Amino acid sequence: MYSDFGLYQVAPVATKSSTAYLGELGKWVPVASARTVSVTDSAAGLSVGIIGVAHEKVELAFYDAKALKASSVLCTIGAAGTATATFAAGAGKCAWTSRSNLF
Repeated sequence: MYSDFGLYQVAPVATKSSTAYLGELGKWVPVASARTVSVTDSAAGLSVGIIGVAHEKVELAFYDAKALKASSVLCTIGAAGTATATFAAGAGKCAWTSRSNLF
């Protein structure tokens, strides 16, 4: 019935890190304000602050424009409901603290 239906998302490449934040690819809205609370671009990489339920696992995707490669990082939300994903040089990592430092 809806065979011609298509959904497209675009993501800008951050200038300092040469990285695009693609978000949660399995969602209708991969980068939502209900999840993503900050994005910081630097020469050291792209950092993304996220919120959610404590111990929730969230997979975030990034695109490295220099390597022409997409990758993902699996984050576990901390006890305070926050985590920070960082993507640099083609690799991602995730960290959380016991208290919220994103606001």
